Amino acid sequence: MDFNKGRKKLVIFKEPDRNFYSDVAFEIWRLTKRIQAAKKDNPQLDIAAVEASAARLTDLLRREKIDIQDPTGQRYNEGLAVEVLEFEKSESLPVNTKVIVETLRPTIYFDGNVLVRAQVIVATSIDQEKA
Repeated sequence: MDFNKGRKKLVIFKEPDRNFYSDVAFEIWRLTKRIQAAKKDNPQLDIAAVEASAARLTDLLRREKIDIQDPTGQRYNEGLAVEVLEFEKSESLPVNTKVIVETLRPTIYFDGNVLVRAQVIVATSIDQEKA
């Protein structure tokens, strides 16, 4: 007698493949940055379909509790989930100011926790030493 006949198979979900999700999130971010750069170079370029695809991929990741954060433009402080690759002096910043001026890789979160730290370049006002 087959006791399993007609029964649904029990599916056990394993821990998500964090490397896969972070790689997909990184590629979405890179795609979005390239789209923005292309639009600046050629404002007539119609890439709405590509932007829509990137947005759908981002939404899919969010449903899986993956979030991509680009810290460019944020004031820098020691508590941010970033890896500073370089500090640059800037005469245009007010005294005692540090700002993330470029992001080479975004911060990627899984379920609110840092999965991958952003890699950034930080501009500092002339009066400051490297942090």
